[in-house]
Amino acid sequence: MVKAEYDSEARAMFITLVDEEWVAAPVADITEFVFVHRDITGRPVGIEIIEVPRVSDADVVVAANRCAVCPEHVLACRDAALRAPDCAVTLTFAGAIAA
Repeated sequence: MVKAEYDSEARAMFITLVDEEWVAAPVADITEFVFVHRDITGRPVGIEIIEVPRVSDADVVVAANRCAVCPEHVLACRDAALRAPDCAVTLTFAGAIAA
């Protein structure tokens, strides 16, 4: 399961990688526009993208790889959220999302 929400006014997106509650830990910067969120155990739980139109696929792939998830799944969810702004989009993939 990968869930994304794109806020068209803020031009920002959060891609959720876990389907449960988590306690936030410090955020890791990938670039000035892409961040990996982890929980207090160090588990990657989400990818935040600000200024979405300025972020390349390559930057999203780096973030997905840092999270040990399939980059194609993350890109597909990002693209779906861009097509349905201001609402949550959830994609479920056959098989595991681990890279």
